[in-house]
This record gives sequence, C-alpha cells and structure tokens, in this order.
Amino acid sequence: MNDILGFVAVPAVTVLCMLIAQGAKVLFKRMDTSAIPILCAICGLVLATAAYVTIPGFIPADNWLVASAIGVVSGFAATGVH
Repeated sequence: MNDILGFVAVPAVTVLCMLIAQGAKVLFKRMDTSAIPILCAICGLVLATAAYVTIPGFIPADNWLVASAIGVVSGFAATGVH
C-alpha cells in the first residue's frame, strides 16, 4: 500500500501546483508569465513538505529535505504540463 501512495504523491503535487498557477493567472491578470514557474516551485515545496510532515509515508522520501526537493521538481514539472 505504501508503494502505491508514493506513486500517487508526486503527480498529485504536480496537478495541485498546476491548478494553483492557473488560478493565479485568472485572479492576477497583470501577473508576469515568467513568474509562473517560480510560483509553481514554491507551491510544490510547501505542498510536499507539508504532506511529508502531516501524512507520514505519502511522499517517498527519507527526510524533509528530500521531500522538499521532490516538491520543487514537481512544481517545475507543472509548468511543463501546460
């Protein structure tokens, strides 16, 4: 069961980051589009670190630093999805 959660966690963070970025584009129409990848990376960092702390075993990481790196990479991947 833990292996399945680890497989689902990274795409879940990516999708959430993409949704947050799309929402930011709609809410802040004057927002510079070059800031979207940074916004996604920060959102991924926060989401993955929070998930690592609150839901043990959800993020496939040994410590919080690896979890935050997974979050940043997932956030950057969200910019490539669109």
